[in-house]
Amino acid sequence: MAFKNSNPAQKPASGLYGSTSMGWARGVRGAAGALGVALAGVVSMGHAVFSPAQAQEAASTVSLYARLAAGAAFVNDLDQDIAFDPNLVSIITPPDRQEISYDTGIVLGGALGFDYGNNFRTELEYRYIEADQDQRALSNGFSPDGGLLSVGDSSGQAIIHALLANVAYDAPLDGPVTPFVSLGFGGARVRNDLNGAFSPSDEAALTYAYQARAGVSYEVNEGLRLGVDYAYFATGQLTYGPEQFDSTAPTVEPRVDDDNFSASTVQFFVQKVF
Repeated sequence: MAFKNSNPAQKPASGLYGSTSMGWARGVRGAAGALGVALAGVVSMGHAVFSPAQAQEAASTVSLYARLAAGAAFVNDLDQDIAFDPNLVSIITPPDRQEISYDTGIVLGGALGFDYGNNFRTELEYRYIEADQDQRALSNGFSPDGGLLSVGDSSGQAIIHALLANVAYDAPLDGPVTPFVSLGFGGARVRNDLNGAFSPSDEAALTYAYQARAGVSYEVNEGLRLGVDYAYFATGQLTYGPEQFDSTAPTVEPRVDDDNFSASTVQFFVQKVF
């Protein structure tokens, strides 16, 4: 099947991470750079929470902890551009936009961190988010009889692997309950399988990621806490498919870009100090 985009003014390839080797190389460098900054941030943030006068005293109060978490992910709709090779000829007008909605998904995570004994913590966290697609709607495409092209129920899935460096602050309250807030930055691999028409064959992208968390924990006994948190998680712009179209080798595979993945998550967790 071949398509000719009805709009000859094709949008230039603006994605940072495409499916070509050059695009993936830039994607890996970009995500690795973001993650490198994040890992360096864990170390630098750990030093920043102390004044020089506190350093010696802090050495005896720093503790290592681990956290495991699971919960629900509420993924926001994706609204993306679709671009086709202008060198192809078609009897239909292909769509140039798509909107994807998702069912409630799952989020799993784990973290290793340092508690400095002065209400600050730094940690390295892994997050896994998975959500099934609910609906996929195509815009501005027409069949030969003039009918609007559209797709209803979708069988695809979004899968996200993220690694983030976080800094957290625990509110100092009397009693076993401790509210906290946290900010994080790192990298993510986002896979968005569409399993339908007008979809690129390569639907994975590397990009940066960030999050903001807030929650509360309860001290069950010394060194063991149970808690719940809310987080807003988001990535940089996603680009799937060819980064550039080659006039000498036309392709029916479209390029999909111009949106970021984002979700709100609610997790229950257990945290153990060693």
